[in-house]
Amino acid sequence: MTPFETCVERLTRGERHRVWSLIVTVFGDLAQGTDDQISMQAMTRITDPIGVKPEALRVALHRLRKDGWIDSRRHGRSSLFHLTDFGREQSVAAASRIYRAGPPTGSEWSLVMATPSSASSQRELEDIAMTRESVALSANSILAEGGSTNNGGHLFWSRPDWPSVPDWVKAATIGADIIKQYAALLATFREISGALPAGLDPFETATLRTLIVHSWRRILLRHPDVPDTLLPHDCKLPDCRSQFSDLLDRIPREHTEKIKAA
Repeated sequence: MTPFETCVERLTRGERHRVWSLIVTVFGDLAQGTDDQISMQAMTRITDPIGVKPEALRVALHRLRKDGWIDSRRHGRSSLFHLTDFGREQSVAAASRIYRAGPPTGSEWSLVMATPSSASSQRELEDIAMTRESVALSANSILAEGGSTNNGGHLFWSRPDWPSVPDWVKAATIGADIIKQYAALLATFREISGALPAGLDPFETATLRTLIVHSWRRILLRHPDVPDTLLPHDCKLPDCRSQFSDLLDRIPREHTEKIKAA
């Protein structure tokens, strides 16, 4: 097994990646520009080492076209695929969090409480929870990103002393299952960090970048974007973030430019 194959095996071990989601990662990482296109042949070469069958790839591409994420045009006997405006908008929105080098900065979080006996107060709390990054603490209280905009409303807003927040509050921000996934991902990232080969060709680089980004984003985007000070003490998210950035720095996106179609 080559070092490249070893890295692929460790990044796919025990995982069943949805093909359509992998393709979203490919475009979001490698072809987010308005003029970027990837041919069917290139897509096949990127995903084949991951074990994606040609039929599964075609079905996934068809689904993403139907859902408005990508579009295509004929080029000789081949098809060239690119993000739609909608797909690009979604990719750009996620990228700001996925590739961020550190924790969220400049965003304040508040404790927001509703009056249990007030229906209007409960509705206001639900509106805050639906329109902002938030964490439910109880039926009547949440942590929410941002400060109060409540002029004469029914909610109680407070800015806690975050360093003294109790562990039970931090435990509500990220579930135990996700904490386990971060621990496993950190172990995988550390494994491939020691095995990552030099001199990868553009398609090998694209394959590894896709798997690294996909493994990271499929956990990261499953929970609120809380500051590190609100993470449970055993959550390895900050360590994973550091390893993720280091791995991508070692296989930069610039090495994949040749896979794009003119």
